[in-house]
Amino acid sequence: MNGDRDYSILDLDPVSSLRSRVRTAVYSISGSTSNITGTARKSYEEAVEEFEPVYEKIKALVEEFDAFARKLDELGAPTTSGRFPDWK
Repeated sequence: MNGDRDYSILDLDPVSSLRSRVRTAVYSISGSTSNITGTARKSYEEAVEEFEPVYEKIKALVEEFDAFARKLDELGAPTTSGRFPDWK
């Protein structure tokens, strides 16, 4: 999401990160009274394209964590940080 620092260390042209693309899109239109620029639109579209697989991975991880928490509850594990116990 933040890019690859090795590119700058190796003096290669850096690949724009997801974060950089979003920042470009937001800053180029903030405070502007004109239409959205082509650069901003392109940055946004590329960010959306890059974000979709990241979002899917995050959703899968959340589901795994939820399943893990349910398993902990089934096993009677003590409450841990971030888990809210069922009140019975």
